[in-house]
Amino acid sequence: QTTPESNVSIITPGQGEQIEKQKEKIAVTLDPNGGECSREAVQVQPGSVYGALPDAKRTGFAFTGWYFTRNGGTRVTENTIVTLSEPHTLYAHWSQMEAYTLSLDPQGGRLLRSELTRSIYPGDAYGALPAPTQPGYAFDGWFTAPDGGDLIAPETIITVQADQTLYAHWTYDPFAYWTFVDTALCLPEQRS
Repeated sequence: QTTPESNVSIITPGQGEQIEKQKEKIAVTLDPNGGECSREAVQVQPGSVYGALPDAKRTGFAFTGWYFTRNGGTRVTENTIVTLSEPHTLYAHWSQMEAYTLSLDPQGGRLLRSELTRSIYPGDAYGALPAPTQPGYAFDGWFTAPDGGDLIAPETIITVQADQTLYAHWTYDPFAYWTFVDTALCLPEQRS
């Protein structure tokens, strides 16, 4: 404690140990609780705030924050004071998102039936999409419109909040269809 007249701190017995312990940083493990997180742990100072914590990710779920318990409990924000002086764990909490259907229209190309639709969730990336085939054409990618539209890359983030169709675009390429064979290999054997 500090006396108002002298601005001198008076440390009572046992307080010295507590003050020293508060100066030491402690490890806080970040349990993604079924998801993924870019960091496994952070270092915090007892008596200070937790500060900015990384977000976690989980397909089909929205991250709702870090908590002291796996289910329920108190949410920890960047302004929450670290009251524990021992290493501890924070748990990611989730709310399930509504899934939407992504349909792939190969526009004359071929895909397996199982590749024509999949579930998507806003905020996730599209990920790797199958490449259709069409004789005589080179596949240019998946687009948001039958003609024109935006090219969808694996890292493109899903922003639609409804079912969506992506369209294959093609470029005519006769070399993609014809296979040339060395006819000399097919000649009958010459007899002398």
